[in-house]
Amino acid sequence: MAGLNIEYKWKAFIAVGLSLVTMVMSMSISAVALPSIAADLGISLKMVSWVVIANSLTVTAILLPLGRLSDLIGRKFFLCGGLIIFFAGGLMCG
Repeated sequence: MAGLNIEYKWKAFIAVGLSLVTMVMSMSISAVALPSIAADLGISLKMVSWVVIANSLTVTAILLPLGRLSDLIGRKFFLCGGLIIFFAGGLMCG
């Protein structure tokens, strides 16, 4: 990393930072919506909390295989592709 220029380091830092903020925001939004979801479906909050748990389990399960695949194909491709899919899903939900 000693040979990288400062501008590139900041671009990488911003890209990773935005990805982390997006992930945290995703988890927070679903957690805030849980009481409304439980009330609409007529189920307990305990039962609907599985939405957050299932999301965490899914991310955990695919993290290592996709990490290895991104090493082979390219991290930039996976990061940009994942963000595009996330934002497209958010637009469809909204």
